[in-house]
Amino acid sequence: MPTDMIRAWLADETAAVTVDWVVLAAAMIALGVGIISQLSGGMTGVATALSDALSGATIRELSFD
Repeated sequence: MPTDMIRAWLADETAAVTVDWVVLAAAMIALGVGIISQLSGGMTGVATALSDALSGATIRELSFD
């Protein structure tokens, strides 16, 4: 009886599927972090340029008389 349980435990592959999903999830997280780190530098430049453009803009007053 105990040897049957050990053989069944060794033949069980459900943990292997779990490991596959963990590796896939870790790869997706790493890819997301990589993309965000690449985009953050460009976004900072765009935000700075937009801030400079808006700070130099003049606001016109509208009158509806």
